[in-house]
Amino acid sequence: YFGKMPSMDEASRHLKLDVSKKYILFFGQIKKDKGLDILINALKDVNQNIHLIIAGKNTDSDFLSYKKLIKNNGIEDRVIVKNYFISNTEMKNLFSCSSAIILPYKKIYQSAVILMSMSLNLPVISSDLEPIKEVICNNEDGITFSSENSIDLAEKINTTVVDENLLKKISANAMNKIKNQFDWNVISSQYAELIDKL
Repeated sequence: YFGKMPSMDEASRHLKLDVSKKYILFFGQIKKDKGLDILINALKDVNQNIHLIIAGKNTDSDFLSYKKLIKNNGIEDRVIVKNYFISNTEMKNLFSCSSAIILPYKKIYQSAVILMSMSLNLPVISSDLEPIKEVICNNEDGITFSSENSIDLAEKINTTVVDENLLKKISANAMNKIKNQFDWNVISSQYAELIDKL
């Protein structure tokens, strides 16, 4: 659906990012239940070479509260804010230049961002809510942390983002899961089998 993805170097060039840094991504609509505050609080305990990109439009709260939190944590120089609707072209660049996507949800029923990230080879670090654990197997095709625990989140970011072998393993396993369990061809075949049994 998304077509060819840019390389990390291409994406970084388009976004004017420092290629000597590593980037983690928060992507999607910004709502209170998405837990952006948990991630911002975690970043102060994350390796200084890891920077955060926040990409998405706020829908149920004023972004000013997040700006204050960023300032109070003294991490303004490590946070890039793109508080608007993200086009497909910019989304591709953001996903390609990031080492992992962080989904610090406090409450969720399902997440299209998780499946999209897995299908685009971007490792997922997410809170351990039950709907998440239905999709992600911890340390196999994603990483989970204790929900609403910024200290645990910081530890998981620190140990995951610097481990290239772990990132590659997670990406490969996630892609395999997408192909075998969440591909539309697989799902449609399962529906067809179910209908045949009725």
